[in-house]
Amino acid sequence: MSTPSVTPIDVPATTLVGVSGQFTSGHLPDSDAHMVIPQLWGRLSEAAGSSFHDARWSVGVMNDLDGEGLMNYFAAIRLDDNGGQSDGLEIMELPGGPYIACEHVGSLDAIGETTKWFYAEYLPSEGIQVRDGYHLEIYDERFDPDSASSVVLICAPV
Repeated sequence: MSTPSVTPIDVPATTLVGVSGQFTSGHLPDSDAHMVIPQLWGRLSEAAGSSFHDARWSVGVMNDLDGEGLMNYFAAIRLDDNGGQSDGLEIMELPGGPYIACEHVGSLDAIGETTKWFYAEYLPSEGIQVRDGYHLEIYDERFDPDSASSVVLICAPV
């Protein structure tokens, strides 16, 4: 793995629509993230249809549920990108704010490796304090699952 680019960003507050589910953190040996998270994106794609495919910004919103590795994942697009309709999807108000973003470049199969490096090595070595808040995976116009140069932002609230 080459060293990922890391930069501060400001995520705007926005209303999201999507689907959620629980998973065991990728930081643990018994993680089921690789199974649960793709299923959630599949459910969102089905439920939102063309709005999902036309959206130029989607986000995975994560939060810790028990302090021991049980996490919630919310696969979402902006409400505005879904024509202002929730159509049976869950609604979430993302408060936004300052984040530190790590660029994962390449296949989603290796995103766990980048995530582990970011949280276990980079943030501690830089003395960066993570604040309480949602952790994000941002899929913007640079994301292309069929490209070796695809980009996903892994974001920690700071």
